[in-house]
Amino acid sequence: MQRRRPLRRSPFRRRPLDTAPRASGRPATSRIEWEAIQSQVRTRAGWRCQACGRRSRLDVHHVIKRSRGGSDFDLDRLVALCRRCHDQTDAPLVAGRLTVTPLGDGRFTFEVVHGPAKYRWPSVTSPEQTARNVAEAMRLQPPYPWSSETIRRSERRTR
Repeated sequence: MQRRRPLRRSPFRRRPLDTAPRASGRPATSRIEWEAIQSQVRTRAGWRCQACGRRSRLDVHHVIKRSRGGSDFDLDRLVALCRRCHDQTDAPLVAGRLTVTPLGDGRFTFEVVHGPAKYRWPSVTSPEQTARNVAEAMRLQPPYPWSSETIRRSERRTR
C-alpha cells in the first residue's frame, strides 16, 4: 500500500489580507474598507443594537444579502444588530424570524414573523390530564382474558 503525499499548498492561492476583494463578480470592499464601513454603521446606531437596544457586541447585517444583489457600499441597507438579533434574522419561521425593512436614512423597522410549523409536536399536557386520558382509554377497552373482571365472570358461570 502506497503512502499518500500531502497536498501542496501553493502560495498564489492565498490572497493578501488588505488588497484583494472578498468576492468576485460584484463590487466588494477590501478588509480595511469593510472595517471603516462597519465603524460608520455602528456609530450611526449609537453603539447599540438597532432592534433591541442592547449594548453588546454588534454585527453589521446586510438587509439584502450580498448573494442576492446587496452591496457593502449602500449604508442604508446595513444595520447594526447584537448577536442574538442577528441570529434571529436567519431563524426558522416557527421560532420567529426577525425581518428588517429599511426606511432610508439609516432607519429601519423590525418585525418578528412566525410561520406554520413543518412538523407538529404533540401538545404538552398536565399529569392530571394524562391520567384522565389513560383512565378513559382503559374504560373503553374490552377486558382482557387475564383481567379480574373476566375471572369474576368465569367464576360465576362455574358455580
